[in-house]
Amino acid sequence: MTVGERAASGPDDDPEVSEPTNDGSEGDATAVDEPVDEPSADEAPDPADVVPAATTPADEPERITDDTDTAATLDALSAAWHEGAVETPDAESDVSDAFDPDEPRLGASTAAAPPVEPVATRNAGAGAAANVYRSRDERNRSVYRRANPWYRRLARGLIAVCLFGAAAIGVYAGARAIQGWLDRDQIPAAGPDVPEIGQTSILITSTAEAAPLQGTLTFDVDTGAFEFVGLAGSPNATDNLTSPDGVSVYAQTEDGLWVPVDGTEPVVQSIDRAIAYLRDDTTADAILTNRLRRGYIDLVDQVDEGEDDDVRTRYELALGLESFADAFPLQWQEFQDTALPGTDDVNNYRVTLWLDDEQVLVGVDDPATGWRWERLTYSSDGFEALDPPANQIVDPITEAQIIEVQCTVTGVSWDTALATCDAALESGRALAVQAGLADSVASPGADLAVATVCSTLQGDEPREYDDDGYLVLAGLLVDAGVCPGDTALVVQAG
Repeated sequence: MTVGERAASGPDDDPEVSEPTNDGSEGDATAVDEPVDEPSADEAPDPADVVPAATTPADEPERITDDTDTAATLDALSAAWHEGAVETPDAESDVSDAFDPDEPRLGASTAAAPPVEPVATRNAGAGAAANVYRSRDERNRSVYRRANPWYRRLARGLIAVCLFGAAAIGVYAGARAIQGWLDRDQIPAAGPDVPEIGQTSILITSTAEAAPLQGTLTFDVDTGAFEFVGLAGSPNATDNLTSPDGVSVYAQTEDGLWVPVDGTEPVVQSIDRAIAYLRDDTTADAILTNRLRRGYIDLVDQVDEGEDDDVRTRYELALGLESFADAFPLQWQEFQDTALPGTDDVNNYRVTLWLDDEQVLVGVDDPATGWRWERLTYSSDGFEALDPPANQIVDPITEAQIIEVQCTVTGVSWDTALATCDAALESGRALAVQAGLADSVASPGADLAVATVCSTLQGDEPREYDDDGYLVLAGLLVDAGVCPGDTALVVQAG
């Protein structure tokens, strides 16, 4: 077995040795289990047979030298093995070279190794205590401190703080960007849930050619019944119309009577067109239709107006109506008929909408055509328009003649605006009972009260009355057209 093979073998890999028998032949190979004879006092011990004794702290310098020799020997053996310098002993070599299991493996190798000068260790002059064996954790800490000086650790800490700060700034900037995107101005949402509107009152200040109308229009969304009062100082200042069913229309005269109005009258046609546009204008979808939302709407500005419960949001929009008309001609025609009257197919068409806190459309301003309106009130209840009584409805053809009718009752004469004196007396008696001056319409006191008050209203001198019922009756008679006159002439006594 070569030295390299012996070095590579393990503690349990004991070689087998063949011993000769008495007849000169070799016997079976058996393991050498017999102990080696101890040398006598006269014989010098073979260094290869010496087992190193355990060292103590006092023997530490000698142990360090042995460790150094051992390391040098191992290096020499390794080099010899790789270079093939170690030769296998001849079979005729002395039997003392045979492997002895009790022979110290390291000691045998050391005997053949050349002597190595001891290497001085760091801090060797400090004494044996400085060379005490250190644990693995101590060595690791020592290596870490030497490989990672304070300035390197400080630099890594600063770099980590900078990276963390950059990441924090990036997260903050991203969060602000997302929040800004969520809070950005947007056009009114499509299909909002809004309260049901049964009746509404709208102030219209439209100069649009398709629907010139200025005044307050109150109408029922379902039946179309309406009342219209013209705006003072406008072309409709004298218009006071009512339609109890959305079909029959009556206009009130200066005398308080109601005159049927034909549906072909310009004011009636303007009201009908206004109701047609406003009936379904409950949300912004009435103007911003589904097809128009496909890239034909630009938000110019969005502003909140008012305070508390009266907050309204104003949206200034630019509509691409020319592109919309080219892409959807049928929807463009419907837009003109139901959304905005008289619009032109041009791009960058400006229009302003107002929405309340419940997303109900409460205002529209179209500067190009002059179509403007503002919603004053709305409710889920239906609307009942004024239905003029039959005795207050006159035929406009004979209106001039009716005003000249003169009536005489109990010797007192006055003029009435009704068709006949019988109609005037019938209405007057009912009003006298209402004012508390008569118990029934058949009572003579009813005729006397009507004749007395009518003569005073159309007289030249004021007259005092003890009962304030006469003042009430005077106002009722004038409003009903029974006897138009000056109510200032009827004075409360004392």
